[in-house]
Amino acid sequence: MSNKKNVRLRITSVAGQESIIQEARGELYIREGKVYVLYQETSEEMGSTSTMVKAGPEELKITRKGQIGSEQTFVAGHSRTGWYRMPEGSIPMETRTRTYVRNLQDGIGVIDWSYDLYVGEEHAGLYTLSLTIQEDVR
Repeated sequence: MSNKKNVRLRITSVAGQESIIQEARGELYIREGKVYVLYQETSEEMGSTSTMVKAGPEELKITRKGQIGSEQTFVAGHSRTGWYRMPEGSIPMETRTRTYVRNLQDGIGVIDWSYDLYVGEEHAGLYTLSLTIQEDVR
């Protein structure tokens, strides 16, 4: 029996005075206490990109593959290195996670996190995100 669920996602991102809301449909599955969500992002800037969110009890990891690729890891109170890749090349990044709260029941619920992003040695901003996951009964 497969433990995959179809889900609807709402991603809210706040950086400074700018707030972006993105909605998508994807698939969710749970393995070894970690919640995995796979979905497609399509935008002018990113083209078509496959995104995987892996939410463990203490760590959140987001990996994007496609025209634009990236990997970011978030652990409350810790710094983690990652990268952002585009056709012109790759840029190293560092996330210094302030908060990470996973409030999920069987993968359904809300994940909230905030972090300072550093590109090179330069502070690129404070980001606050919320990922709402709902079962999608199509």
